[in-house]
Amino acid sequence: MTASNGKTDPTALTTEQLIRAIDGLREILEAAIKAETDLTHSRFKGVENAIAATREFAQIKFEALETQNQMIEKQRIEQKQDVKAAVDAALAAQKEAVKEQTLASERSIAKSEAATAKQMEQMSQTFGTSVGSVAQQVGDAKDRIQRLETQLASTIATMGGTAKGKAEGYGNIVTTVLIGVALITLILKFVVV
Repeated sequence: MTASNGKTDPTALTTEQLIRAIDGLREILEAAIKAETDLTHSRFKGVENAIAATREFAQIKFEALETQNQMIEKQRIEQKQDVKAAVDAALAAQKEAVKEQTLASERSIAKSEAATAKQMEQMSQTFGTSVGSVAQQVGDAKDRIQRLETQLASTIATMGGTAKGKAEGYGNIVTTVLIGVALITLILKFVVV
């Protein structure tokens, strides 16, 4: 697009550059949100795997204890009457150990599940805070861009409708260029952040 003085009007180029910068910012924000979501899903999967491994370990222990109890019971039946009292005492001690092991395992599982729930809650809060911060920054950027677009439209209208000579025309061009530089600086600030 050319102005009345034969030079290229930078407004169209500035607008195109602004649109590209906004699209770039949008892509960066979407990538950041996706990365945070993927990280959260990965952490949840890791916690689920840890819980499954703990349960599997506890099940193996329970089966081993059950097998051990069966072997002791078989030995008790096969032994003579005079050693029956000693075997009964050993069984009672073993049963108590199984109970203690079961209680300890249940406590461990409950503690692990509570820690996992707390960690999930903290990750949820962190993610919510991050998303809120990004949303606020995007809203601030939108407001600033709208103000700058209004100023740019006003300057363009002034340049087109009331230019009264070369000096005034150059002043309007300088104003437009400065607004464009301000827009680019603002966009780069948000892209770098």
